[in-house]
Amino acid sequence: MPPGSPIVGVVGRLEPEKGHRTLIEAWPRVLAGVPAAYLLVVGEGSRMDALRQQARDLAVADRVIFTGRRDDVPAVTAALDVAILPSYREAQGLTILEAMALSRPVVASNVGGIPEMVEDGVTGLLVPPHQPGPLADAIVRLLTDHPLADTLGRAGHDLVHERFSVEAMVHAICELYEEARLLDRPPATA
Repeated sequence: MPPGSPIVGVVGRLEPEKGHRTLIEAWPRVLAGVPAAYLLVVGEGSRMDALRQQARDLAVADRVIFTGRRDDVPAVTAALDVAILPSYREAQGLTILEAMALSRPVVASNVGGIPEMVEDGVTGLLVPPHQPGPLADAIVRLLTDHPLADTLGRAGHDLVHERFSVEAMVHAICELYEEARLLDRPPATA
C-alpha cells in the first residue's frame, strides 16, 4: 500500500456469520467513492479461499489484502482509518470495542449486542446486515468526512473507557456485592 492510503479493516474469523462476503461485495462501491482505499481482512477460517475468489471475481483483489492470523492485532487496528464488523449475528463484538478503545471510527452491523456498544451516529455507524450498499455508503462517509470520523472515534474511545474498562467493571461488581450485602441483612427489630 502506498503511504497515506486510506485503510479499512475487519478483524475476525473468516466464517459465514462474520459477514465478510457482504463487505467484499461492498468494496467496489467503496472504491468508486474512495479509489485509493485498501481493505485489510485479518484472520483465518473456512471462508478464506471463497473470499479471495470473490475479490478476484469483483476485480478488487488488488485492493483487498488478506493478512491471515496476526499476533499484532492492536498495532494493525491502530493503523486503520475505519474498523468494520459486518457480522450477520454477534453476541458482543470484541474487535469493535478494541477499535473504539484506540479511537478508531467504526461501522458495524445492527445485530445482537453490537447496538449496546455502538450508538448510531454517536459512537459509530450502524448498518443493516447482509446489505452491501448501506455498508459501502457508511465506509465512504467515514473515509471522506474526517471531522465526523474523528468525532465518532473520540466518542467511542470515551464510551469504552467509561463502560468497559477494568475500573468500570470492578466498580460494577463492587456495587453488586453491596446490593447483595444489603439484601442479606436481617430485618430491624423494634
